[in-house]
Amino acid sequence: MSREELSENLNSLLPNASKGFNSVTALTTLQGMLVCLETPLFYQLNDYHYLLHYDTIANLCDLHNDAERAAESKQDRIELSQIGDYYIEELLFDEMVDIYLYDIDFQLNPEDTFQLGMEGRKSMDVSEEAFAICQGLAPHPEELSITIYEGEIPIETDSSPYVGSKSKVYPDFNYKKET
Repeated sequence: MSREELSENLNSLLPNASKGFNSVTALTTLQGMLVCLETPLFYQLNDYHYLLHYDTIANLCDLHNDAERAAESKQDRIELSQIGDYYIEELLFDEMVDIYLYDIDFQLNPEDTFQLGMEGRKSMDVSEEAFAICQGLAPHPEELSITIYEGEIPIETDSSPYVGSKSKVYPDFNYKKET
């Protein structure tokens, strides 16, 4: 595949991340994040990682929802909607972002963010990574390293508060825990 084709693919798959990532760096970073996901440890991510999550969640929602809408039969829709033990007809992007991404300052307008100056960004708690992303700057390799989280470990639960056996959308904020 040519560099131009790689760049086009990156732009279509990761439209926000493609402003600062090249295809090799994006893929390598995503692969590293996947390795971390498969371990029992907790990791500290930064805005570059969350940017990749943002685009990945958008792709997941688009692919799932488009396939669901394009299904030609009820059986196809049922098969396409199965996610684990659940049958989800629609994934809600904005709501998933609200749950899984604590901060999306990387989506701020580049000109407005630049005009804030250092003190304005500090007062608005805009991280250096978020500012760099807004400006379309490529991440430094050190900024892409994933470190083990040393803080208090959150309580794990086997079930989600956002989905149940009757849920048709995810996240389902109207879901009441089944007893």
